[in-house]
Amino acid sequence: FFERYGISASHSSGLSYWGGYVTYSHPLGALTVIRSASGLSWDGIDGKGTTDLFIFTQAVPLGDIFSVGFNLKGLSQNNGESVGYGCDLGALLRTQYFRLGFTAQDLVSSVGKMKSNPLYRIGVGIGPFSTVMIGAQVDLIDLSAFQAGMFLPQIRTGIEGWLAEERFGLRVGYSILPLNVFWSSVPNNQTCSLGFSIKLQYFVLDYAYTIPLEGSVTENHNIALSFMWGKTKAEIAAEEKEKVEAEAKTRKAEELLKLASFSETLARKKEQLQSVEREKMSKDKLVQVLDAENKQLRADSVTMTHELDIAKLDLAKVNADSVALRAELLKTRSELEILQAQIKKGELGMLSEQEKAAQLEEKLKQIKAYANVDPDLKMDIGKNLAKGIYMKDTQEGLLIRFGRDTYFKGRTMASATYKALDTIANALIKHQGHSLNINGYTDITGSKKANVSISEAVAGAVKEYMISKGVPEDKVFSNGYGPDNPIAPNTSKSGRSQNRRVELIIYKQ
Repeated sequence: FFERYGISASHSSGLSYWGGYVTYSHPLGALTVIRSASGLSWDGIDGKGTTDLFIFTQAVPLGDIFSVGFNLKGLSQNNGESVGYGCDLGALLRTQYFRLGFTAQDLVSSVGKMKSNPLYRIGVGIGPFSTVMIGAQVDLIDLSAFQAGMFLPQIRTGIEGWLAEERFGLRVGYSILPLNVFWSSVPNNQTCSLGFSIKLQYFVLDYAYTIPLEGSVTENHNIALSFMWGKTKAEIAAEEKEKVEAEAKTRKAEELLKLASFSETLARKKEQLQSVEREKMSKDKLVQVLDAENKQLRADSVTMTHELDIAKLDLAKVNADSVALRAELLKTRSELEILQAQIKKGELGMLSEQEKAAQLEEKLKQIKAYANVDPDLKMDIGKNLAKGIYMKDTQEGLLIRFGRDTYFKGRTMASATYKALDTIANALIKHQGHSLNINGYTDITGSKKANVSISEAVAGAVKEYMISKGVPEDKVFSNGYGPDNPIAPNTSKSGRSQNRRVELIIYKQ
């Protein structure tokens, strides 16, 4: 199935016939066609015998291989002298190598005061190959004639084949109109038809030439041009594939995040269990520990008494040295006065200028480090990022920090996190030439090995999500550092919460 629009024009030289078509193919398989045509009958002279025709067609699939449809027809003959209407019904069974169709034409039909008898048509096609189809068609013109002893069907046979990836087709056909079965007085009209089709993505050309073999029919040239636009099957399939792959990557990122959250919960439960086991230490063991600490305190008291005696001796020595220190102080004051006099005379001005130059050079290094990220990228992220998300320029690049307790709820990312990551991904796609480091951190709760695994899983989940949003895979890197590089003390609940974080660092290559 595909969604396409088309406009066509056709001409038949033998009948002076002109026609126009407008078609619409719905993505689910339905087909709508509006046709308008005008032409002359065999004896049309000076405007007589003209026929103007308008047809509305609708076909609807009822499954993968079966479809039904109908025509609503309106016509005008001889410039409006006679007006008529008609209705057709049809059904088609279609597989790769077989076709079976049936139509009932003019079930309800009237032209002026005359009514037309229905025409029933049966068609069968067999394709020995996927690009070749052999078909036959029988038209039962008038069943009432069969009751009178006459049976005059029209029979058509033909073969069609396609080459060059179904871009070029050839057709050959043979017709007997009608087939004389019982009455030799009824003449046969036999014809042979040759035709070809050129089918491109947005253009189709059809041509057929009818050669009379017997009877009163004349040769006829029929040509049709069609122009189409819209989405092809391949384009829709590519879009669906891209959508499915993006959804799969998003699900993978969420699963990794759930796994990381579960691992963290397991580590916390283990830590709580160890804490309970420590609290269950026997009272006798606690008394032994306290007694040992008391003995240690007594020993420390004796040591401190001895050290106090030594300190008293050192104090006496200090008093003796105080006289020498006073003399040294007087000498230092004299040197200081001389130094101050030199400063007033400008002898030390060069040192101050060098310090200022060093400070300016350090600031210049910092400015160059901050310039590693395009200002437009920082502006695009900053104006769309939520206020609670920490963002700062560093020497490594642009730092964006997410607290896991706030932006990673349970086993999934919070909605604000998805929105922020979408903003960052769009900015990286828009401003090429930047790379992204994703670093995960934990507090010190639990073993370091478990914390490193948790931080790697969380950072990996964020990486998978960024790739699913279109950031090139070779521009995104993830690392898990566990409890390393804390930004707050782990001695408090607040500090541990700050250390449980994910940091994104954007830098220019």
